[in-house]
Amino acid sequence: DQFIKQIGSYQQLMADCYPSSRPELEFSIQDVLQFFSEIAQDH
Repeated sequence: DQFIKQIGSYQQLMADCYPSSRPELEFSIQDVLQFFSEIAQDH
């Protein structure tokens, strides 16, 4: 949960600091949730 909040904070910080260039992380929060879900299902 904290990790997801940090990703959201980084996304917001980038949007606030560079509004005209709209930088994005190479992954989304949904990607991270899917990754951890797959790990949980494998174990």
